[in-house]
Formats: sequence, structure tokens, C-alpha cells
Amino acid sequence: MKEVVNEILAAEKKVEEKLAEARRKAALIRQESEKEASAIVSAAREKAQQLIEKKSAAARNEAESIRKKAFEDAGSENRQLLEKCRDTMDALVDEIASLVMASDQIHPEG
Repeated sequence: MKEVVNEILAAEKKVEEKLAEARRKAALIRQESEKEASAIVSAAREKAQQLIEKKSAAARNEAESIRKKAFEDAGSENRQLLEKCRDTMDALVDEIASLVMASDQIHPEG
């Protein structure tokens, strides 16, 4: 009977040792997994930051191009409008000058 009890105790001790070893291995695996996960997250953050910077620069460049184009278009539209109105403005200036001269002839000063 004593032998059976000793065998049971020895078996329990082996089981406890194997459980302790399994726990140590699990802890190492968990630690390695956490390191890997941390490295993956860091790499993803770095990639995301680079992508954000790249997209931001592209957006700034596009906005600047749009601003320049709008400025050029506005200048072009203003020049076209002035050209369209030039004859009318010249005619108005001539008419005003004629009215002023006619007024001077009707009411000469001096």
C-alpha cells in the first residue's frame, strides 16, 4: 500500500513539474507574442504616420494648385470683362467729354 501511495505522490509531483514547465513555456510564448504584437502595432503606426504626411503634402499641393488656377482664372476673367467693356467705357468717356464741352459752350466762364 505504501508503494502505491509513493507512486501516486511521485506521479502527482511529475504532473506538478510538467504543469510548472507548461506555465513557464506559456509565459514565454505570451511574452514573445506581446513583443511581436507591439512591433506590429509600432510599424503600423509608423506607416500610418508616413501615409498621413504623404496625403497631407499631396492635399496641400493640390490646394495650392487650385488656388493658383483660381487666381489665374479670375485675372483672365477680369481682363476679358475689361476688354468687353472697353468700347462702352470709351463711348461713355467721349459722351461725358462732349457734354462737358457743350456745357462750357452754353455757359462760358470767364
